[in-house]
Amino acid sequence: MLRQETTRTRRDGVLVGRLRVGDTEAYDRVRSFLGASVELYPEIDEWWQRRVLPALLRRERICYAAVEEGRLVGLCIGKVAARSAKLCTLRVDSSVQGLGVGSQLLTHFVRDVKRIGTSQMHFTISEAVDSDCGAYFRGLGFVRRARHPKRGRAAGDELVYALSMPRPTSP
Repeated sequence: MLRQETTRTRRDGVLVGRLRVGDTEAYDRVRSFLGASVELYPEIDEWWQRRVLPALLRRERICYAAVEEGRLVGLCIGKVAARSAKLCTLRVDSSVQGLGVGSQLLTHFVRDVKRIGTSQMHFTISEAVDSDCGAYFRGLGFVRRARHPKRGRAAGDELVYALSMPRPTSP
């Protein structure tokens, strides 16, 4: 499921690493894991099928996973381009929250963002989720830049956060 480069979290059995491209079994597990968010994001399965999966196969998106005893417990999906990167989703199972799993997933993604010299990273988050984890992202330096109304959506409006990435300095 994971490529060789993995790291451990504060719980010994949790490994975090990049998902192997084309691993259909892993993709099925990711789809199922994302399905737990259907109450807040009713369109999440369609998003996975139509946008994320094809982009993963074309290597336009990257996916990091946290696995404990063969069970998917965390996920980070993102897009990395020369000018901007987007954190598409960061989700951690409640059984491992507070153990550094989300931080490890995000660290892997940010490392890839910095590697290509991207100047900015952004993500959108619903109001409902922002109340739970917005402070975490603000603590990392993300700044809320905009609000996009999503009328009639249980999760509320989408909030846009951005983080400027420092350019590597030459010696």
